[in-house]
Amino acid sequence: MTFHANVTGGVPPYTYRWDFGDGSPTATDAVPSHHYVNGGWYTANVTVMDSAGASASGSSKFPVLQPPCAARYQPLLQMPTDPRVALVLLAGILAAVVVLVAGVRRRTRR
Repeated sequence: MTFHANVTGGVPPYTYRWDFGDGSPTATDAVPSHHYVNGGWYTANVTVMDSAGASASGSSKFPVLQPPCAARYQPLLQMPTDPRVALVLLAGILAAVVVLVAGVRRRTRR
């Protein structure tokens, strides 16, 4: 997130002190960027001092959304990696198909 302070008046150059409201160290850049780790409501404060020693402060309260979770791919049916297990599984499926076909043929003959 990038922060800006609109400064008018005073005697340039200005110095800045930014408090991002999350306990992180303050920044002294005129236009700092900051990354919030957690979602929630934060209040950022800025104090600007001019070269004559005058200062002014401002703040803004804003929400930070929790970043989305990383997408995870989880197959619904994962085939076994051992070919012997896959062969037994395939044989079981074929046997079930044979039993079903035999049952259907008996019903259609009656």
